[in-house]
Amino acid sequence: VSHDEDDHAWQFLDGISEKLEDLALAGLGHVLEIDPAIVQLADLAPGFQATRAGSEEQWIIERVPPDEDEE
Repeated sequence: VSHDEDDHAWQFLDGISEKLEDLALAGLGHVLEIDPAIVQLADLAPGFQATRAGSEEQWIIERVPPDEDEE
């Protein structure tokens, strides 16, 4: 899960596919149906991301690393 710093948008990624054609828009209610634990990240600050090794694991929260072209 990523909370973008520039536009405050949220991204919910599966860690598997990185293809642009696999992206989809989804309402937050649908995301919560798939993974109710996402609610734990409601206060994730813009510019931060949360990852975990599996659905039963704890979230690891860290600042989103800068894009290589922005450095």
